[in-house]
Amino acid sequence: MVSDDGILPLYHRMRDEIPGLAPLDAHTHIGFNDPDGYRCAREELVDALDRIDARAIVFPMQEPDGYRDPNDMVIREAEESAGKLFPFCRLDPRDDPLTEARRCLEAGAKGIKLHPRAERFTLSEPAVREIVAEFADDFGYDLDEEGQPLTDEQAIREGGGRREEEREEEPAAA
Repeated sequence: MVSDDGILPLYHRMRDEIPGLAPLDAHTHIGFNDPDGYRCAREELVDALDRIDARAIVFPMQEPDGYRDPNDMVIREAEESAGKLFPFCRLDPRDDPLTEARRCLEAGAKGIKLHPRAERFTLSEPAVREIVAEFADDFGYDLDEEGQPLTDEQAIREGGGRREEEREEEPAAA
């Protein structure tokens, strides 16, 4: 692993060469109960992000006792981060995922994290398909007739990834 001190000179050079660079780490965790022994508090994460004036998407670490309390913690900690953190809820498809997702999104979560390896599920499981189908519109996914997300290529063929209602609203070309 490269230490922050080792990579900072490269980052600062890149920042000088790319005006307006606004780094966003799309995969961070906070929590204290991960079976692998990892721990990270909001303060630690925000301190690291402050070193490069970055923001981050954040979700709970793996939690063997379920995700309700860890999801609440992530949402609360993001609210206290002065706009540095964007909370995502983490779901276990075998633990009432639709109810938990709705609850978290209403409480301020900006997205959903699924982790097939940690929770030991496959993407073809019915509960996962239900999650995708339930929230596809909210997150801008187009689904095929079987409820599976379209690939980028399929979405382009189907009209640029826009939903049918959006295509119908366009005025006809003269």
